[in-house]
Amino acid sequence: MRLSNRARRMAQHHLRHRADAELNLVPFIDILTVMVAFLLVYATQIEVIHNAKAVPLPESIAQRQPHPTVVVTVTKSDIYVQGERVATVPQVLAQAGDDIASLRAALVSPGVVGATTSSAVAGQRELTIMADKTLPYEVLKKVMSTCTGADYSHIALAVLEKEKPVSAGELRSS
Repeated sequence: MRLSNRARRMAQHHLRHRADAELNLVPFIDILTVMVAFLLVYATQIEVIHNAKAVPLPESIAQRQPHPTVVVTVTKSDIYVQGERVATVPQVLAQAGDDIASLRAALVSPGVVGATTSSAVAGQRELTIMADKTLPYEVLKKVMSTCTGADYSHIALAVLEKEKPVSAGELRSS
């Protein structure tokens, strides 16, 4: 089969100007470098508190970020200090008074006080309570009272950051 002059010229043109397929990785590496730098900068502003999936936290719009403290976790059934179980919620509800002896003992133990709040003087220690949002107020009141009695004067409640509504001005500018 014989090609026309035009077809032959087109074939020669394609052979002359043929570009071998190349994969240029430099832009890809540049993008990855920028992403790693971004993640390193913004990952330092986040405090990770180990949250059990059994503890749904309430939401808040507070701007101030927490810093490392002793963590008391209160699920629907148990109370933990730094991940170690110290009491059950039914026991706390059944007892008279606001002091939970096993919680107080765990909070003043050298392992908790020495490891996380060694620089804080008694009465200036800080504590974060992660409590189930459906927990009865009576239990939370007893936990907070016991923490105050164990010389923890700065008590914070862990919450999830609530999504902020978009204002009308922000909608117009975008």
